[in-house]
Amino acid sequence: SAGTEADWVLSLEGADGTNSADGAVGPAGPTGPDGAVGAVGPMGAPGADGAIGPIGPQGVTAPLPTLTVTKETIGYVFSAAHTQGSGANLFNINSSVSRTATGRYTVTLSSAHPNGVNYDITLGVQEDTGNRDGRIIQVVAGSQTATGFQVMILTGDNGGTADGIVDENWYFSVSDTKEVVTDIVGTNITITYN
Repeated sequence: SAGTEADWVLSLEGADGTNSADGAVGPAGPTGPDGAVGAVGPMGAPGADGAIGPIGPQGVTAPLPTLTVTKETIGYVFSAAHTQGSGANLFNINSSVSRTATGRYTVTLSSAHPNGVNYDITLGVQEDTGNRDGRIIQVVAGSQTATGFQVMILTGDNGGTADGIVDENWYFSVSDTKEVVTDIVGTNITITYN
């Protein structure tokens, strides 16, 4: 029959049919790899302070320390000297000695004796073995004070007159006492000795 080419082609192919229903959904595929870690978020505000805990039990009371000190009284040389007959001082402790006349000497203590006038004096005098004239050394009566004393040196004359006064080398020492600590014992305490 007569018609256009398009009509002719359409007649050969036939008209389009209607769409069929969708097929069933296929099974889920495998899980994909994890994504990259995201950036850290901002820090949150600090929380409120917690409640104060209960008071703990009372501790054990430590024992009191004690300290025991042991002391004793000892003697020591308070003053001393070695003096030549001329009055020259060869050795001195807390003193000086001067010659005031033949066989007469004055001892001056550098500091007053703690016992005032009541202290012991030890004297010594030299003598050669040839003459053996028996030197006698004595403290002059009434001369002893808290700060010194006087000494005279005599030689025996084997007669009824007063002994002669002579110059000679001599010595003296004066003692005193003091209290010293001899031991320290402590309990519940640490003691350090330097």
